[in-house]
Order: sequence, then C-alpha cells, then structure tokens
Amino acid sequence: MKYIKVLLIIVTIFLIVSCGSSVPEPLNMTLRATDIAYDIESINGSVGQTINIQFINDGALEHNFIIDEFGIDNLLQSGESSNISFTLEQAGSYEYYCNVAGHLEAGMKGTILVSE
Repeated sequence: MKYIKVLLIIVTIFLIVSCGSSVPEPLNMTLRATDIAYDIESINGSVGQTINIQFINDGALEHNFIIDEFGIDNLLQSGESSNISFTLEQAGSYEYYCNVAGHLEAGMKGTILVSE
C-alpha cells in the first residue's frame, strides 16, 4: 500500500511538471513578396512563440515587410532575401504590409493572429 502511495505521488508530480506552461516551438517559414502581393496572407501563432521568417523578394519591384507593433521594417530590392525573427508577446491581431507607393492600397498586406 505504501508503494502505491509513493507511486501515485511521483506520477502526480510528473503530470504537474509536464502540464505546466511551456514555450511553443518556433514557427519557421518562408514569405515571398511578388509584385503587389505576399504569398501568405495569414500567420497563426501563440503567445511566447518565436516566428522566424525567411523573407524573399521574388518581384520585379522593391518590397518591404513591416509590422509596426514589433518595430519591423525590412526593405528588399528585387531578388534579395533576409531573415526576420520576433517573439509574439501578446494575444491579438497584427497587420504586416508593404508601404512602397501603391502596394498597400493594392492589397499587399496580411495578418498575424496570436492566441493565448
């Protein structure tokens, strides 16, 4: 009987530790800019998750990737690429966009949805 109680305590402690809050796995992705569009319009993540983006400009024009709330403003010339990394700190909806003249107005934007 004593053995069963000790075993139950050990299993309970293990379950509490393994069910505790953990950091989500990083999201690694490629985002391509073409002429007046991104190839991904929505990114889903969780609070605490790191997002690693390889941003590639496949268009003939310059494009940028901006997220105001994260202080990201990455301008690329045609054929260039860069790596962008940031961590999602708060739940909510955040817009990313290209502000090269006329691009945002033409719909070059997307949304990052962050859940708890």
